[in-house]
Amino acid sequence: MRGAYREDGARLCRTCHHGRPLPADASAAEEQLCAAIQRISGFLLASPETAGFVRFILRELQYPTTALDIIYHGVFEPVHKLLCRFWATATGEDAESEDVKIAVFTMIGQLVYFRIGREAVMRRLNWAELGQDETQKITQAVAVNIKAAIAARRSMS
Repeated sequence: MRGAYREDGARLCRTCHHGRPLPADASAAEEQLCAAIQRISGFLLASPETAGFVRFILRELQYPTTALDIIYHGVFEPVHKLLCRFWATATGEDAESEDVKIAVFTMIGQLVYFRIGREAVMRRLNWAELGQDETQKITQAVAVNIKAAIAARRSMS
C-alpha cells in the first residue's frame, strides 16, 4: 500500500476515536457514535484530499489484492470494533455479537452509498457539489437513523 494511502488509513482510525475515552453510559455512547459517524462522513464525503484513497479502498473491496489484508487489519477492523463498542454501550448488547456487527455495517453502509452513488445523489438532489453543507445534511439523516435503530434495539431488550 502506498505511503499516502497508509497515512489516510491511519487518519481514518484517529478520526473515529478522536482520542476520547470510551463512554461509560448509553447516552454518551450514542453521542460518541453519532460524532464518529460525522467525522467518518467528513472523511468519506467532503474531504477532497482523500478522494483517491476512497477510490482505492472501494476498488480493493471489489477486487481484493494483498493490500486488502493491510487495509482490513489496519483500518476496517479497528474502526469497526470501536464503533461496535459504542453501539454495544448504547444498546446494552454484546459488542462482538453478530447482530451488533451487522448493525454497525448497516450504519456505515448508509455513508458508503453516498460515496459510491455520489453522482446520482447530486443529480437527484440538484446539488452542484457534495461539500461541507451537503455532508452535514447527510450526516444528520444518518444520525436520525442511528438514534432510531438504537431506540428500537433498547426496546427489544
